[in-house]
Amino acid sequence: MKVKNRVKRHEEFQDIIRGSKSERSSFFAVYFHKSEFPYTRVGISVSKKNGNAVVRNKIKRQIRAIVDASLDYQAPLNLIIVAKSAYDINDFAKGKEQMTALLQNIRRKLDDK
Repeated sequence: MKVKNRVKRHEEFQDIIRGSKSERSSFFAVYFHKSEFPYTRVGISVSKKNGNAVVRNKIKRQIRAIVDASLDYQAPLNLIIVAKSAYDINDFAKGKEQMTALLQNIRRKLDDK
């Protein structure tokens, strides 16, 4: 994921979460809305409930890998992905399956509008 495709500032996270719709699974909550930028931006949030810094960073790396493999960055979209405490770093396949399903649901909802 390129730097221009990341949401980093706390204020941007809050603005996107407040003014958006969401999709949820047992591992993730994804907040999304149309962006003013001509490309997709993604923010990842992992709570301290998920583990220590090493575990949280591994979760973020796994989420980035899943998103890079299954997301087209050409759509004007803002996404905030929140990893729930139920996320298991040892079950990458199930996490990938859930994230792919969530991203497909989001695409479908945006195409219906």
